[in-house]
Amino acid sequence: HYTLSASPMSRSDKSGSASNHSSFKVVIAGVIWAFLAAIFFLVYGAGTAKPSDTYLIGTALFEIVAYLAAAILCLRNALSTNNVSGKSVWIGLGGGMALYSLGSCFYAYWEVVLKLNADVSIGDFCYVLSYLFLIYGMLRAVLERRLNLDPKQWATVLGVGTIGVMIAIYVNNASVTSTAQADFSWMQAAQAQSASPVKPSASPSVKATPAATLKAVPSAVPSKVPASPNLEKSEKPVAETKSSAPLWATQLDDALRPFKTPLNWFYVVADSCLLTIATALLTAFWGGRSSQSWRMIAFATFSLYVADIWVKYATKTQGDAYKSGSLPEVFFVFAGVLFAIGAVLEYDLSKSRRSNRRRGA
Repeated sequence: HYTLSASPMSRSDKSGSASNHSSFKVVIAGVIWAFLAAIFFLVYGAGTAKPSDTYLIGTALFEIVAYLAAAILCLRNALSTNNVSGKSVWIGLGGGMALYSLGSCFYAYWEVVLKLNADVSIGDFCYVLSYLFLIYGMLRAVLERRLNLDPKQWATVLGVGTIGVMIAIYVNNASVTSTAQADFSWMQAAQAQSASPVKPSASPSVKATPAATLKAVPSAVPSKVPASPNLEKSEKPVAETKSSAPLWATQLDDALRPFKTPLNWFYVVADSCLLTIATALLTAFWGGRSSQSWRMIAFATFSLYVADIWVKYATKTQGDAYKSGSLPEVFFVFAGVLFAIGAVLEYDLSKSRRSNRRRGA
């Protein structure tokens, strides 16, 4: 008689299949989250000149949840004993995702709750730290893998990096006169043309009166209008409702406003660095199972670059009239989801290598 017993190999197979099944659920959840975000941006944000607070809160939640999930999954890889890429890599990526999620919380609070222009807010300092963490983590990944690129691959990396730098510099130097002022001047001209036919209607009665009678009749409009208490009362609420933010918020907003130009240039440099590093990783590790996670991270970096470039272009061309929530900003959500998927694929790879070692033992 033969009896079946659970061997260590079968147990490792069961644990590996269970981890693969859970990771597959995470990947499906990420894809569904990105799909729902795209639908939300398309349905509720397309064609709206002034998005509502409900829509802005929805876009912020999609972004915050995606980056928070990516941070948890990246830090899980950092705590794993059999990490393929190294703990420092995932500490950098996980810290960057966590700081980006925190920065989005501050950004939404600044724009939705305080009703202030969010060009520079407390969230920008979290964004700066998140970029530094991301650059550190991706640089560690490049240095530990010791990239050996041929001349064509180096040309591709340098070409993509140069194009990215040129696009970022062009967007950062864009002026508001290219779009917003042109539309405003066209509106002013249309208003002037529509108002011009009204003036001749009052002119015949004025011309028919002799000059002597005009001199004798006193002026109907006094040179100085006395102050009316009713007018003063009606003007006070307008001045008070100009900004509903508390005093500390307005003072902090005024103090942070001079940092707008340095921050824009920092984002240009940071986006260009991330784009170049992602291109190098994508070029060097395209084939094989171990490169799947880094392909997702490279695509996440491209999505982050596209969304960031759009925001810089919109703020430059629209000025203070810019409101977040445009359709290209859905790439922020895509970036967080792709970072999360890359972390899950890396975790599966580390689990499979651990099970292979146990089999060999």
